[in-house]
Amino acid sequence: MPRKKRKYTKAAAVGAGAAKLVDDLRAYHAKLVDQQAALEGEVAAITQALNAMGGVRRGPGRPPGRRGPGRPPGRPPGRRGPGRPPGKRPGPKPGSAKGFRPGSLKDSIMKVLNRSSGSVAVKDLSARLKSVGYKTKSKSLGNQVTMALREMPGVTKVGRGLYAARDR
Repeated sequence: MPRKKRKYTKAAAVGAGAAKLVDDLRAYHAKLVDQQAALEGEVAAITQALNAMGGVRRGPGRPPGRRGPGRPPGRPPGRRGPGRPPGKRPGPKPGSAKGFRPGSLKDSIMKVLNRSSGSVAVKDLSARLKSVGYKTKSKSLGNQVTMALREMPGVTKVGRGLYAARDR
């Protein structure tokens, strides 16, 4: 026959000495809360006085304008970095279709799409690229063409696997 489990009450578990300890901790907690409220009031008053006199200083850390020991200050606004001559701006080369580098895959794709009357399938497009003069030995030219078509702003997708130049 199994034994019956004893039921302990809260008062029996705490005991007489522990009850006094809990009361002391509650009193100490109340005292600390009162001190916290007083200190917060003092901090607010000092912050207000400092703001009236000229502001509060920054917190810890490096002051603005300092980059670290031994490092020169940063470049002034409007100045170019090293290796960039004046007047040269990065961008498409003049004369290339839609800003693509002449002879590149995207440039050749634009030539084929501009010559065609309507939409072109990816399979036909990759076959016509060699007639335009695009040189490749790639076995996955169809995948490369598909990826290039997705990135080209002058091309629109007409249907499944069909693309056309957007100028039309």
